[in-house]
Amino acid sequence: QLGTELLSFGADIRLAHMLIKAQQLDATLPGIYILSAYLVALLESRVKHAVDLNLALHSQLIKPHALFKQQLRFWLTRLKLSEVSELNTGYLPLLVALAYPDRLAKKRGNGYLLANGAGAELSEEYWHNDDYLAIANMGGHKGGRIFAAVAFTPNDITEQLSHLFTEQTRCEFDEKAGRFIHQDEIKLGAITVTSQPSKQPLDKSERAKAWLSLFKKHAFKLFNEQAESEQLLIRMCIASKLFPEQFPAITEAALVANNQWLALYLADLKTLEQLKRFNYLTALQSCFNWQQQSALNQLLPLRLTVPSGSNIKIEYQLDGPAKLSVRMQEVYGMTSTPLLAQGKLALLMELLSPARRPLQLTQDLTHFWQTSYRDVQKEMKGRYPKHFWPDNPATSVATSKVKSKM
Repeated sequence: QLGTELLSFGADIRLAHMLIKAQQLDATLPGIYILSAYLVALLESRVKHAVDLNLALHSQLIKPHALFKQQLRFWLTRLKLSEVSELNTGYLPLLVALAYPDRLAKKRGNGYLLANGAGAELSEEYWHNDDYLAIANMGGHKGGRIFAAVAFTPNDITEQLSHLFTEQTRCEFDEKAGRFIHQDEIKLGAITVTSQPSKQPLDKSERAKAWLSLFKKHAFKLFNEQAESEQLLIRMCIASKLFPEQFPAITEAALVANNQWLALYLADLKTLEQLKRFNYLTALQSCFNWQQQSALNQLLPLRLTVPSGSNIKIEYQLDGPAKLSVRMQEVYGMTSTPLLAQGKLALLMELLSPARRPLQLTQDLTHFWQTSYRDVQKEMKGRYPKHFWPDNPATSVATSKVKSKM
């Protein structure tokens, strides 16, 4: 029924909504209905007028433009109203708010912040410096130039449009000040109308939300370096990419954006230093169920047992092969480079000297044994004579010891 009534006016649907509401309010706010008719006539006539709607309407009352007179006659007839010589323009903010609640705006720097979160700037013709504006017409470059508006205070519209205002508690961590900001606020969309220190104590859930906001800003760089957790993150991302049917979709960006997996673990942290030291390993593991964690350890193991019997740590990276840094003597007898993730992920072997200095990088151990190993063997025999440098490494016994103790 309301939709049919709105369309029957033949005006912009927002202005039609304003007219209907003004008619309903006229009994308690005498003069608002006739004012709404004059305002619609002004806006629909599209005549050039002052940015300040108060001035624009008063100038049309004194010396009306022909197009305005034509629109006014139409709307007075349509609404069964009579022409007047004076208008109570004090209701203008409420009328504009009824039509364009998303265009209520608060001063911000040299411009204005709209309730819908967008920014706006004043036409050079507007000389006032009002804290709040109700904007009836805007456009120009990027649609952010204000062409018609009226100043208001929140009290002008609170009684009739209380649903536009919300109360909330804002909690965030100020990194520069090194403390929590805990404020009770009244919001008008994106606009903060009032903000004062909260009367309620800071609870765990609010603190966790503040920490999560910080995490969203800094991502995993927020935390101190922790190799084990970082490697788990990389392994989970690789598993998700290589086996999408087996593991949930996980990327670093997704974990930062959808960060509720972390919330429970941050609630008891009270200082930024505690947050930075926080080990997110357990929280990260919770993103996979038990079966998925078990499969991860099988497909992308933390360590690999080499022929010498040593259990060597694997270093994973998001792009490219995993890397195994191992002393060359420990992989004698290994005839080919191992593959991970059921053959889907290559392993780059960094072969080290007895002093753990890099000697060779290879993804093809067979080829290395047959070719450039000879050059390495010659050099290493002279430098490390106590260690074993066989002529046939592919068939020799691996060792982690010197020759005398083999």
